[in-house]
Amino acid sequence: MMKGLVVFDVDGTLIDSVRVDTVCYLQTAGEVFGITGIDTDWSNYTTATDSGIFRELFQRHCGRGPEREDMDRYVSTFRAKLEEHYAAEGNRCVEIPGARAVLERLRAGGEWGVGIATGGWRETAELKLSLAGFDPTDIPFASSWDAVLREDIVSNCVGKAAERYGVERFPVIVSVGDGIWDYRVARTLEMGFIGIGDPGVFGDDRVPVIGDFGDPERFLGLLEGFRGVQ
Repeated sequence: MMKGLVVFDVDGTLIDSVRVDTVCYLQTAGEVFGITGIDTDWSNYTTATDSGIFRELFQRHCGRGPEREDMDRYVSTFRAKLEEHYAAEGNRCVEIPGARAVLERLRAGGEWGVGIATGGWRETAELKLSLAGFDPTDIPFASSWDAVLREDIVSNCVGKAAERYGVERFPVIVSVGDGIWDYRVARTLEMGFIGIGDPGVFGDDRVPVIGDFGDPERFLGLLEGFRGVQ
């Protein structure tokens, strides 16, 4: 019997990409739609996902909601800029230490299902994962194309994972992320949560936090700790 499902965020959780993302996001907004003076504190936006931020910026600048064509133009340009930037830097899109090994260990073990849920666009997330050496093939994957709200993106991923692994529901679901919004979504959806990075981000001393995945046994031990809790 499967022990449960682990849902991983991408940026800042599996890969170190936030700085480059911000640079390319700003360049794309200015080049494609003439949008400048963007607030890069993403927590100030109504919905801190790529699609949510884009919709809000587009509405302010253009006075209307974006059409699918507008979104396609934005995403394709954003992806191209990321690819150019990483090529110029010698492909310095790197994994969070130990992330690939942990992901592959979970996949190979078969006891825990694995899913990926990102507030970014699928095209850009897959590019960065590939550059960092990940193979997301056959992993249930949800992104900003599937929904605008993070809660809905994660729920979409869980639904895809249930279909992929042939279960009606998972005994335990644990979300893994680096942002306060990841933690809030996990609480809203009544999931377990493991933080990556700085413990101060989450504002709750009860949150189990690890700096990275360099100690896989510790991470797996935290996963086991959620069994029987939910």
